[in-house]
Amino acid sequence: MVIADVSEFQQTIDWAAYGAAVPGLIIRAHNGARPDKFWIANCDGARKHVAWRGFYQYLPAGVDPVAAARMFQATTGPLLPGEVAILDLEEGSGDQRARRQAWLDTLQDEIEWTYSGLAFARAHLPGIRVEWLAAYGQGEPVDAHDLWQFTNARTFPGIASPCDASIFHGATLPAAATSTTTDQEDDMITLILWCYAQLVGRTAPPSTAEVENWVTGTPGWTAAQVVNGFLAADAEPGSVVKAYYDYLGGAPESDAVVAERLASKPTIRQVRLAIAQSPEATTWATTHVTNRTPPPATPTQVTATADTAAITTAIQTAIAAAVPAELVAALSSIRATTTITTGA
Repeated sequence: MVIADVSEFQQTIDWAAYGAAVPGLIIRAHNGARPDKFWIANCDGARKHVAWRGFYQYLPAGVDPVAAARMFQATTGPLLPGEVAILDLEEGSGDQRARRQAWLDTLQDEIEWTYSGLAFARAHLPGIRVEWLAAYGQGEPVDAHDLWQFTNARTFPGIASPCDASIFHGATLPAAATSTTTDQEDDMITLILWCYAQLVGRTAPPSTAEVENWVTGTPGWTAAQVVNGFLAADAEPGSVVKAYYDYLGGAPESDAVVAERLASKPTIRQVRLAIAQSPEATTWATTHVTNRTPPPATPTQVTATADTAAITTAIQTAIAAAVPAELVAALSSIRATTTITTGA
């Protein structure tokens, strides 16, 4: 099975045509300095039409891998279950294993791969299994791998110009998951409260009605879909402030700056992307990366019991903030049969 990897150089792609012919694809999300110019269009098209998806970031030799990983995160947002985060590491002198590990450790995504050329991997990544291995003009490498990139001049349906192509040897690519359901209501509450704190930027717990609407109004949703639902919501002042702390290391200069950011009525995703991709954020990440607050961890799952104690534990795990007893009591009364998806 042969799949393409694409970037802004392929320009506009007919995703329906590609997805009907090929079940997998890899997309460049970030080039180490900025997001790929076609990232948003390519990601949206692939998620609608292609079953298996990988997203990669090129890591130049002089770029801090932790800062780069944070820029990658800001560009892609939370990956959907089954999607693959890929580090493109083919520059640098000496042993590159520490740079690779720093990038992977910063992301901590569900599935993480490394891409490299055969000669570079052997010289600079000794002992590392490179999942996506490039070797042109020769037979397939004997080194262990999942994908072999063998050409940069393959044609595919829906893609006007030739592009890189890789061979996958399994019977089928593992499709990115779309739903994994459980009855873990307390996990969903944990995730919702995490989103209000980390994405919406609320400094106080949301109202009981807000949380209950999310719990009862999203049956069948995965955790990633819930997070993306929050990211698609209208930004609040707290969303701007939280993004400034995440990507610039401090609060906005004034309320006027916050108001200006909100003037066009952006979504939370748009606010976070705009701030994360600003020149100031790139400079700050490069010069102060050792002082950056680590990204929030994925909410810890707990055994599902729809009682006050379990919900309280979940809330305290998700956000280190006091939660009013009346909110906990109200949430505990939500029906335990509500379908909740964790998906992460």
